[in-house]
Amino acid sequence: MKDNEVVSKEQCTKCAEEGTDTTGDNLVTFQSGVQHCHRHGTLGKVDNLDSKVDNSPPSAILKLSADVKGLIDGHYPKQSIRGISPKTFEFYGYQINKQKKCHIANYFNDAGQVVMQQLRDAEKNFPLLGDINHKQMLYGSWLFTPDSRVFITITEGQLDCLSVAEAFNCKYPVVSLPNGASAAYKVLQSNLQYLNGFKHVVLAFDSDGPGQEAIRDCLSLFEPGKLRITKWRLKDANELLKAEAQAEIRDSVYNAVEYIPAPILTGQALVDTLDAYTCNTKPWPWESANRLIAPIKIPGIYSIAAKPKVGKTEFVSEIMRDIIFKGGKVAIIALEQTIPQVLLRMTSQITGTDLSKIENRLLTADEKELCQDVASKLVIYDHVTYGSHLDSIVSNLPYMTAGMGCEYVIFDNISYAASKLSSDERKGIDIAMTALKDCTVKYGFTLWNVCHMKRDDNELAEGVSIEKIRGSQGVEMFSDYVIGLERNVKSENAVVRNTLVAHVLADRMTGQDTGHSFKMFYNAQSRRFENGHS
Repeated sequence: MKDNEVVSKEQCTKCAEEGTDTTGDNLVTFQSGVQHCHRHGTLGKVDNLDSKVDNSPPSAILKLSADVKGLIDGHYPKQSIRGISPKTFEFYGYQINKQKKCHIANYFNDAGQVVMQQLRDAEKNFPLLGDINHKQMLYGSWLFTPDSRVFITITEGQLDCLSVAEAFNCKYPVVSLPNGASAAYKVLQSNLQYLNGFKHVVLAFDSDGPGQEAIRDCLSLFEPGKLRITKWRLKDANELLKAEAQAEIRDSVYNAVEYIPAPILTGQALVDTLDAYTCNTKPWPWESANRLIAPIKIPGIYSIAAKPKVGKTEFVSEIMRDIIFKGGKVAIIALEQTIPQVLLRMTSQITGTDLSKIENRLLTADEKELCQDVASKLVIYDHVTYGSHLDSIVSNLPYMTAGMGCEYVIFDNISYAASKLSSDERKGIDIAMTALKDCTVKYGFTLWNVCHMKRDDNELAEGVSIEKIRGSQGVEMFSDYVIGLERNVKSENAVVRNTLVAHVLADRMTGQDTGHSFKMFYNAQSRRFENGHS
């Protein structure tokens, strides 16, 4: 501590005789012992700061319990020390023993008798005297009766307790831990009934590591809405008091933040989520779709359902092709095909070169080069080697999306993965959809969920609906869009036979597109879906 550091401020006796210094702080005592008044200059030096105590007998109000051995007498300071006034010292029964060169934090029983003392010496040792069965008592708690209309503040140490009380002129309940931050949990747990009698509990521990760790340890002790947390600009309340920041102490306590678990957002924390928020959308590959329904949202889940051989794979492939041609990357989870089959199908779709019918021969160098270019735009999950269990798929989705920059993930198909989760397919699909929805929101991608229709007794029956989708409840609940695809595969008219109709069966994104439909015509030569008449 520096010699020029201010120890206390009080009324100058000469100023008092002149009727000035009504604020009572003209006389400044420095750590060196020098006392200086800004009106009268230097007035001398206090040789020993410990002499700044009242040498009169102990206060008659302070009674040492006759039944407790080992207690010592003390005296109240007659001047402010560390910014704390004599009034506050006496209010809390905090004294000084000149001979032993220590501070005495007295602990009282219900009869107003001192039953335990905690000393504080120059080396910052804190021995206990008297009845140590009171070592879990909150310092100062005997002064305040629980009241559901007022809050109580808890500091880490006694001097911080007195500092906060000083800033509030001892008008509000302020107590402290008896043994510092390390014992905070046990002490507060022992005093829960007492603390819960107040409106709020304000934890005003030190801003250093041990103090903040103690706060985290104690969070689980209190009921929701009970706890407030104070943050000090300096290390603790006494540091602020010595810096003459009484108003800041009051503001920090008044503005203590209600403890809310990290997953729960409100107020400014909620507003802060908007800083990096953008509503990302992409157009559909077909003008017939763009004219009638909302653009594709990222993140989201789009479920595509149809009977076998209607065109689900080609529909989704066209969407992938559109993303890749615009410079994006696509992730694929295709559980019913091998990895080479997926790559060859995507290469055929994107390049227009049919590599699907390569039989009994190896690829040529030119064909491999085509695949090489397409492969650089794809990320494929290797279900053959690592399995098709949903846990494995979900654990790898963050790397496929956030890690490798894929905004779209094609999942073909969820029924296959769900079968590994439960013997009840509907239940398995519900579990899978929940996990996948969580992933899309957390990692910001759109999932294209390829679904199967339930088996129909009349395989020639036309029409698609939510009810016909396998696991329909989970699919409808967690999808932003559900699109049913329909094509008259038995028509003798080639145009009708190759026209795919997409029906919006559910729209949880805008709520306006359900019931809309658009058409696409499949060109067998280009292997592409082209715009049809809507």
